Amino acid sequence: MMFYIKSKSAILGVVLTILKFGGLWCPSEFKGSFRKLYYVYSFMLFLFILGSYMICQSVSLCQIWGNLPLMTNVACVLLTDTVQVIKMANLLFKRNRIQRLIDDVEMVLTMPYGPEERNIITTIEHALQRLTFFFVMLTYFTIGGWAGSAEKGQLPVLAWYPYDTTRYPAYALTYAHQIGSIYMSATLNMSKDMLAVTLISLTGCRLQLVNYELRNFLNDLEPDPETGLLTAAQEATAIDRLRVCVRSHQMALRAAKEIEACFSLPIFAQFSVSLCIICVTAFQLATIDNPMLFVAFLFYLFNMIYQVYIYCYQGNEIVEQSTSLVDAAYASPWHRTSTAVRRRLLFLMMRSRKPVIIKAGGITTVTLQTFMAIVKTSYSLFTLLQDVEDNQAN
Repeated sequence: MMFYIKSKSAILGVVLTILKFGGLWCPSEFKGSFRKLYYVYSFMLFLFILGSYMICQSVSLCQIWGNLPLMTNVACVLLTDTVQVIKMANLLFKRNRIQRLIDDVEMVLTMPYGPEERNIITTIEHALQRLTFFFVMLTYFTIGGWAGSAEKGQLPVLAWYPYDTTRYPAYALTYAHQIGSIYMSATLNMSKDMLAVTLISLTGCRLQLVNYELRNFLNDLEPDPETGLLTAAQEATAIDRLRVCVRSHQMALRAAKEIEACFSLPIFAQFSVSLCIICVTAFQLATIDNPMLFVAFLFYLFNMIYQVYIYCYQGNEIVEQSTSLVDAAYASPWHRTSTAVRRRLLFLMMRSRKPVIIKAGGITTVTLQTFMAIVKTSYSLFTLLQDVEDNQAN
């Protein structure tokens, strides 16, 4: 078994390797008993990272029910863990479909492109790496703030345990378990998010490549000086190239539909929970006195907003690239071609007028408009929580 899963996309390779060791991406070479052992390993790791931790948090939430500041404190992490479980289940059940998506992307990335097309792919890959780096920094700064904010004898995250956590060595072991499980679950959560985001981004890349090919598919074909039109042989070449563009466009559309089928539910769950978490985290910031904890929750707030943003930004890029196909086709020197080529080009332009939109849960579009709507709704819920807290205080 290889330690690192090789991929033409650096981000995909890192993400799949992390998921493999996190028990969420069974190596394809594992068969029979090895595959069963891998899933046993997955279950045990789940219990260590999330299972026992979520039970302790749920019991704690029941105990503090009615205390709004403490409830929102526990709810932040518990809601995040709940979405994690949904993402894990989705990844395990749809592993084969996602693998086919990845194989399709790998095939596109290995095609013999020219320098301009390679530059498009490299630019998008570098942009993905920057997005991932910033995501990782935000996440680990948040966890570091939580780890350092715990006062003497207290745990970083409020949770119930069936023993006295204020005495040693129980306190040290519980503290280590909390921080370790948070770091591991956060790393897996980022990997699951970046898997979906990378596939969305590379689908946008495919559409951008179609744009480039469509804009330039006639550039090296010089028309007849007398007629100003292409020769019969050039017409045949132009039609063949246009067929390739149409085929690439159709493959990109199928990839977008398959991404929606594979990730629609977890993205919708993430959006729904992020809406609540942004609200309760902002509420926590208004009530926290501990400076270190304030910084930790501030990073957590930025993290939750950014987590929604990267989905919506990449989804919006697909919309932009799919609609710009009309402009790309019109920008080509179509006036050199015959009616037959123009008719084919016009048909492609008509098809491209309908934007490619990925939906979450079949309801919400993964676009920047949705991102703004989530932030605005979170703020409205935040003001409502503040009113409830003020009424309780009075």
